[in-house]
Amino acid sequence: MDRVRVEARSRTETGKSVARKLRAQGQVPGVVYGLHREAQALTVGEDVVHRLRRLGHALVDLTIDGRPGDEGVAAIVKSIEHHPVTWNPRSIDFQWVSLTENVEVPVPLVLTGEAPGAEIDGGVVDQLLYEVTVRCLPTAIPSNLHMDISNLHLGETLHVRDLVLPEGIEVVTDTDEVVVSCLTPRIEVETEAEAGEEVAHELAEGEEPDEGEADERA
Repeated sequence: MDRVRVEARSRTETGKSVARKLRAQGQVPGVVYGLHREAQALTVGEDVVHRLRRLGHALVDLTIDGRPGDEGVAAIVKSIEHHPVTWNPRSIDFQWVSLTENVEVPVPLVLTGEAPGAEIDGGVVDQLLYEVTVRCLPTAIPSNLHMDISNLHLGETLHVRDLVLPEGIEVVTDTDEVVVSCLTPRIEVETEAEAGEEVAHELAEGEEPDEGEADERA
């Protein structure tokens, strides 16, 4: 997985007004916790948060006030809060992790291949699950997991248990959960009542029905 160095600054002031002031200065308030350590408030540059968001899962060498983390310890991004309209980062949480102990993290699911149920039989591929939680060493966290749908036929379903996992990765998510199905497309059929309503609407607007419609009403 990607490993990135992040420079952060500690902070002692908290509160909404302080957070607004920091964001106005291009800084994002955050916190780091984990490994039975006291939580520490910090700030990082907004550009850094954007870069971490693009990377997805990354192992972070977190330096606070110029002091690097302990040997054998790194951080992962636990969560990023965004503004609901502008999508600008509002806060970020880091978690300390030991490089020799397993962690549980969500990993995105990506479909690969073409489903014959869609390509040949005209079905619709419906992905229901977009991430699974896995357990592994921090250094082994995958950027994403692939599910091959090359053998997915019409009416068939693939579950979490059908994932092919890299060595050292264990799935925590319920293996019976459905990931993707190939469904028969829904066809909307106009009912006789709907057709009658349409003719009535046309007549109300001054349009003459065609002979077939006139015969049917007679």
